[in-house]
Amino acid sequence: MDRESFSIRNTHYGIYDADEHKIGEIDSYGILIQTDDSIIYNHLPQATSQEITDMDYYRYDFATNRSVKIGTIENWVYESKYNTTVIGNTLYMFITTQEEDQKESTLHLYKIDLESNGMSVVFSEKGAFMYNSMTSFGDTLYIVQILNNRCDIIAYDTVSGARQVLKRFEFDDAAGTGETIRQITSDDDTLVCLRLKIDNEQRTSLYLDRYTADMTLLESVDLSSITSERADLDPDDRENERRQGVSAFWVSGPLFYYENFSITRFLGKIENGSITSMTETALPGTWGAAYEAVKNSDSIIFYEAFAPDNKIYWLDGDTGNFREASFKVAADERYAIHNLSRDTRGNLLFYMGYEDPDTGETLEPRLYYVPLEELNFS
Repeated sequence: MDRESFSIRNTHYGIYDADEHKIGEIDSYGILIQTDDSIIYNHLPQATSQEITDMDYYRYDFATNRSVKIGTIENWVYESKYNTTVIGNTLYMFITTQEEDQKESTLHLYKIDLESNGMSVVFSEKGAFMYNSMTSFGDTLYIVQILNNRCDIIAYDTVSGARQVLKRFEFDDAAGTGETIRQITSDDDTLVCLRLKIDNEQRTSLYLDRYTADMTLLESVDLSSITSERADLDPDDRENERRQGVSAFWVSGPLFYYENFSITRFLGKIENGSITSMTETALPGTWGAAYEAVKNSDSIIFYEAFAPDNKIYWLDGDTGNFREASFKVAADERYAIHNLSRDTRGNLLFYMGYEDPDTGETLEPRLYYVPLEELNFS
């Protein structure tokens, strides 16, 4: 087969409103970041390539329907989009780079000024874990930094620029035992960590640890049973599922949602120190939570990717009540949701596409920018 068929390239998206009016278009690579008034997106400098070396960053403005280039990152390797966080008018993101002659990669915390469109490095750590996580809590960015044989929780004051290690967990990399943090989030009142513990017998446990801002422990709940919801997994697979990296972790009081890089999704409630599932059956691996650069603890939006009915679900974080809606593309009802994000103003950004499983026929990828209030939830 021609090597060119394996080339990496940008995806062209038309951007539409719910009434099928085309409001803009972008050429992007990878997942998009939705802010309250724009889309931050990656763009490959070359039309096609066999490998990524440099990555351009752009911002599409919904007010002007135009894009502006923010900057270019050389020796780009990876960006953990699911951890990107906005505080005030600044967007923070973890980006990993690696020079060709270097053995170790470097993890950078970048920030984008959403007023000036300036892009700069906050700090860099050589050899740091590229899947580090972070969350906002007031004006502070709480960062989980994993280095050799340890895991630190760091508070970065976005006003003063000061960094402080608040808590350290020991993990023996060679033996594969100890404790580490898989994700971190906040429900506006408390800081919540998802802690993985592996003992000397390689048994795994997951815990939800709830802290005050100064890391006073308020609650620790064993979440290990979440993998038991999957009857299709044997004991070894359940152990492996608990070890997985975590792409989504949402908490609102006693409610929580867990989504890992593999197949486990769990929506549950904590009652008297134990957990119960809020769904009758295990959530399929195609389920996902709408991505938010500013976490909303009042509610969470779910979707099921590649499903023909395009249903989305809205969960009230205060009451635990579910509401359901469906988003159909009038231009062609074959379009299915591939991904979904939400801003703090209640606008949703649907990533839509279609590929016929038998013929391979495709429809052009589209983005739909739709206010939540325009959907008929019931």
